[in-house]
Amino acid sequence: MVEKDLSQNEKGIFKHSEGAERPLVTFALIAYNQEQFIREAVNAALSQDYDPLEIILSDDCSSDRTFEIMEELCSADRLNRSVILRRNHKNFGPAQHVNAVLDQARGDLIVLAAGDDISFPNRTSVLVENWLAAGKPAALCSQAIIIDDKGDVISERFTWYDGTYPEADEPRQISMSKLLKNEGRILLGATEAWSRRVLEVFGPLERNVIHEDNVVSLRAWLLDRIVYVVEPLVQYRSHSSNIHHRVATPVSSFDENIANELRAIQRKKNALVTLTQHGLDLKVAIANKLITEREYNIYDKLLRMQVDDVTSQVCWWDSNVLRRLAYLLKMLIISKREAFFYYAPRVVGLRLFCLARSALIGCRRS
Repeated sequence: MVEKDLSQNEKGIFKHSEGAERPLVTFALIAYNQEQFIREAVNAALSQDYDPLEIILSDDCSSDRTFEIMEELCSADRLNRSVILRRNHKNFGPAQHVNAVLDQARGDLIVLAAGDDISFPNRTSVLVENWLAAGKPAALCSQAIIIDDKGDVISERFTWYDGTYPEADEPRQISMSKLLKNEGRILLGATEAWSRRVLEVFGPLERNVIHEDNVVSLRAWLLDRIVYVVEPLVQYRSHSSNIHHRVATPVSSFDENIANELRAIQRKKNALVTLTQHGLDLKVAIANKLITEREYNIYDKLLRMQVDDVTSQVCWWDSNVLRRLAYLLKMLIISKREAFFYYAPRVVGLRLFCLARSALIGCRRS
């Protein structure tokens, strides 16, 4: 690991010039092979207007110039604050990279940022204001403006997330049930911030976790709640290399269709890892008396149902026709129409489905 601590502050509570107490906050920027976007992301991190702020800029052993650009920008920065520049000695992957960064974080609130997104200068200040006003909840997230790889605005709001979660007056038990039923996320990962309590109670992420925001969503609800800030605080970049909410590329040929279907299966495998982490976190929650035994049994049942469902999807192409038909019947019975209509044409098998789809697309184009 390469690491440079460019300045130092003491952890704890700081007095603002007006006399108000201000907690130390960690702004953690995590990057991997994002040389095209990293300059804007780092400049945004260094431009945060909150104080006291610890900034961690971390690279996951990129094969491009991501780390070199981070070094260059840190050398040019002359602001009097704590900046830690670090690089993993090998590629850790998302979960282990996050774990390595959080192991060094000293803030009472940790604000996460990605190497391809752009945080507004007031992002940390607004999050801290809302965090303190809400009694230091386990997690927060905000709205985001969606931009493309050139920085042009695609949407002024993240419409999929526009006030849907968390619902302010909804009991946390209902929110947790929704999450476990729908394999969903409640935190918007591009804009997330966590209380240190999340780390202290639940510990590091399992090494194969891809979507840390899905994991922290459940952890935060188990601890208390998630606060949603309606103001956009991040420019979220949507492009073809995104892990989630990626820009779809045109799929026409047989080989492209095969690759697209296999990527979908990999996403389900990632979801299965997240669900496994949920199971471990539920055990931590009941051990720490965050939930009752009755609640645990309800959540565990929902989780097992979701694991069975996702496992069937992961094994879809390896299953025989009878198993696929049985799954479709199950989706009809439990009224999962979206899953039914997605998998119904795929009942014929991978190669036949992709051959038919590529032929259909070809006919439409001609």
